[in-house]
Amino acid sequence: MKIGNLPVGEFIRQARIQRKITQVHLASDIMDATSLAHLEKGTRFPTREKIVQILERLGFDGDIIDAADEQRKSEIRNALYYENVTTAEELLLTLEKDNFFMSEINNLQFIYMSKATISTIKNESPLMVREIVMAGLKITLPFFQEKYIQEYLLTGNDITLINQLAISYKNEGNHCESIKIQNLLIENIETNCIDFRHNSRYYPYLIYGITKHLGEIGEYKKAIPLCDKGIAMCHKTNNFTLLPDIMLNKACCLCETNNIPEGIKLLLTTTHMYMAYGFDAKVALIKDYASANWEKFMNYVEADLEALEYQGQ
Repeated sequence: MKIGNLPVGEFIRQARIQRKITQVHLASDIMDATSLAHLEKGTRFPTREKIVQILERLGFDGDIIDAADEQRKSEIRNALYYENVTTAEELLLTLEKDNFFMSEINNLQFIYMSKATISTIKNESPLMVREIVMAGLKITLPFFQEKYIQEYLLTGNDITLINQLAISYKNEGNHCESIKIQNLLIENIETNCIDFRHNSRYYPYLIYGITKHLGEIGEYKKAIPLCDKGIAMCHKTNNFTLLPDIMLNKACCLCETNNIPEGIKLLLTTTHMYMAYGFDAKVALIKDYASANWEKFMNYVEADLEALEYQGQ
């Protein structure tokens, strides 16, 4: 693993030398000096707990390790968000060679989640995606069965992996199974998740996914109340990352159920939000949707439609 641009052992070595501390002194009562020497050279690693203790003796917050890991994960998430598969695969390969990183269950599941996402982006077999997902799930849920999803006490990684399982069914046309799994996940969080931050992170993510799916198969009336629940959660938790995406899902569903005036107003609001965030691709998406439905929309709130078309330019 790395801290900044340095391997953790080299980071410790430089900090120790800068502070003029010997290996024997630094390692005392934590590990022997030989083990510290191996750590500094990167040839052998002690437990995470012992590395944290060494870092704290050098005056650093032990969380610096988690921050470094999170930075590398963030780089992979960004690459996957923009579907830059080559970059994501190169970053993953680097992580997989880091034995210390791979020794953590949370990190190992992250590798499986990322590989499942890459497989999905590359349009590989949904069966292959499910094999990757199941390998990740069985790290924490060795006897996992889909029918018990609502009963499990799930980690964030578990939630993400199970949602990827649902997406794999969707991609092979099994919409019934996909939506069933997504609904079970939502029910699980509503029943078992009491942590405010956990709710704010995963609930909108699941609502966005299932409402988008319902919209794609024409189940607009089922999607709208779920969108409302997701929007309410975003406001309640002050986590607005997915708010415009959920609002866009609702706007399209409203338009498709002939509640066009309200749908158009929501499209305008969402457009303004995307513009404020600098999400030009999303603005273009709304413009394309408005253009494709212009004849259907033209009898409703013409001024709003003109504003929507103008904002998309």
